[in-house]
Amino acid sequence: MAKHSETSWKQDHPSTLLTNSVQKADRAVKQSMSHPENTTIEDASHAISHAENALFNAEQQHEHMDTVKQNKNQLVHMKKKLNKVQEIVEDREYETITLVDFTKRTRVIVFTILSIRITKFTN
Repeated sequence: MAKHSETSWKQDHPSTLLTNSVQKADRAVKQSMSHPENTTIEDASHAISHAENALFNAEQQHEHMDTVKQNKNQLVHMKKKLNKVQEIVEDREYETITLVDFTKRTRVIVFTILSIRITKFTN
């Protein structure tokens, strides 16, 4: 049986931490793409930030630079995908606000028309 050091195996291998962090960020971005909501976007953003920190550490340690470069490219693509999801959510929120505003205005117009008709009918 292998004896483990007191430090985590993740701390022993920055490139492994980077790869795991990038995979977790990728899952979070995919989750936000399938469920575009502010909470999933925030989770994905945190996961990407964590992966970027792991990338910085791996670059400082000059760990498996080919793997580091591949993970860096993957992070760039994930950030672009997440930005698109953010735009979708913002557009959807704007459309919801517009719809609510339209609904309120419609109620006011309908209420005004009904008030006018009732006033004419009672007079």
